[in-house]
Amino acid sequence: MKALGSRCSVLERGDLKYLQASLPLREGAGKKQQRIPLGRVSLKEAELEGVRLGQMLRSETFAWELWEQGDEVPTGVITAGEFRAAARRLWEKNLGAHTSWRQKWGPALRKLPEGDGVPLTEKFLVAIVEGL
Repeated sequence: MKALGSRCSVLERGDLKYLQASLPLREGAGKKQQRIPLGRVSLKEAELEGVRLGQMLRSETFAWELWEQGDEVPTGVITAGEFRAAARRLWEKNLGAHTSWRQKWGPALRKLPEGDGVPLTEKFLVAIVEGL
């Protein structure tokens, strides 16, 4: 994964997967090596999440709220409502003031299906982004 420039590693402990990277502290300034639990996902799914994390770290859009699952075990599927909620949290952190938000994220969010419980696949999201 590091060869792909994702700046993180996939760790396996039994049947559980984790991402490990130098991440911002949850409170305060600075970074340190930390793990993000992914649950019982395939190695392929963990690697895809690692690529996503690497992109967030490179673009400095990482937010802990996007990765915290509580007691839920991640399924690798996100719904339209969860996607909108994550976008709303980023907007509230003043990312909405950036031009890239208005020009890229806003149009993509408007193309999501209406129902909050509609699952979004990677193929569907890629099609939205490529259509912009």
